[in-house]
Amino acid sequence: MPGIGDGSTAQGALATHDYQDEGQYTVSLTVTDNDGATDSASKEVDVSAPPPPNRAPQAALSVVTDGLGVEADGTTSTDPDDGALEYSWDFGDGEGDQTGSTAQHNYAIAGEYTIGLTVTDPEGLVDTATQVVNVTAPAGPLAHDSFSRTVSGNWGNPETGGTWTRTSSAASTMVSEGTGKLLGTVAGAGPGAYLPALGALDVVATVTVALDKQPTGGGTYLYFSPRYVNSANQYQLKLRITSSGDGVLQLCSISGGVVSVLDTANLPSLEYNANEKLQLKVSASGAGFTSLGAKVWKTGTSEPETWAVTASDSAAGLQEAAGIGVRMYLSGSSTNTPSTSSFDDLLVEGP
Repeated sequence: MPGIGDGSTAQGALATHDYQDEGQYTVSLTVTDNDGATDSASKEVDVSAPPPPNRAPQAALSVVTDGLGVEADGTTSTDPDDGALEYSWDFGDGEGDQTGSTAQHNYAIAGEYTIGLTVTDPEGLVDTATQVVNVTAPAGPLAHDSFSRTVSGNWGNPETGGTWTRTSSAASTMVSEGTGKLLGTVAGAGPGAYLPALGALDVVATVTVALDKQPTGGGTYLYFSPRYVNSANQYQLKLRITSSGDGVLQLCSISGGVVSVLDTANLPSLEYNANEKLQLKVSASGAGFTSLGAKVWKTGTSEPETWAVTASDSAAGLQEAAGIGVRMYLSGSSTNTPSTSSFDDLLVEGP
């Protein structure tokens, strides 16, 4: 009959026992054979309480907004077992997660977002907390670029509006001498650049443009897109300057790669000559049914009071906030390559 050491006894070749208190106990075993002969053995054992079960952490966050930016703090999250927590942030705009107990994030578009914080303890238990925030675009222009920098292979960062992305080779895109330059080297083609992070729906945009050479063949085209989702989905002002200096201004929609001309104005009085500066202005407003307007005039002359071309359109894929873009194109019959189009004084504002 074994003695468990705390006053309890048990019988059988195997015995189990739960002690009430931690400590050292003497466990003894006495065996008896069929003739009544006995023998005993004992052993000292140290017993201690098992560790408590792991408990889940508790996520907590606070968020401070500043325009389109947020600062998120998860340092008040706790682990009841005092383990080191891992942090994962989701800012609700599909731009990927961040780690760390604190995080900063800038949204591209104003609106309501749900920020989520997930904390994980060393044993893999998790907890999540969320907070809904409203971010607003700061006062001032949505985009502004004076091109007062020198950049090779791209257009870099304007004063406001994000980062330019080129649509052609690095050799065709640069900023120098106070303008953003697009270099057309092949007839029937042309480079472009756009600001994808603008994320604006209603805009009025202006830009100064100039050609370093008089157009030849079918002319040189200048494009200004007030709503640029991607190359296959955008609204655009399209200005064709002919070899005689006449202008043809069009408003177009490109939806799923299909180009539709919405309105056209012939401008024989444009009388453009190489290196003269032109002002392009275009407006887009509304979703589901977008109102558009565009005009062009020579720098140093009065801005026309009315739009030269206007349109309303509901093309699929274009009824959402987007970036803005510019492009040049040399007609397939052009003979003046290479030709450079210069862009300056870009300003994008709300309506």
